[in-house]
Amino acid sequence: MLKKKKKSLYKVKEVALELEISTKHTYKLVKDGDIKGTYLGKAIRVSKEELERYIKEGSKRKIK
Repeated sequence: MLKKKKKSLYKVKEVALELEISTKHTYKLVKDGDIKGTYLGKAIRVSKEELERYIKEGSKRKIK
């Protein structure tokens, strides 16, 4: 389902590339709780499972 990489945690920039959206929009999705992120210090990481869940289910939400 995910392109190439077989990682367990993704940086916001990697999530944005995977979803083909801006990093700014990705940060908004995390802030709004649409994508569950984990803070490692100041850095946000998204699990592989969460990204796959969002691709399957969460991306069906209509954009305002």
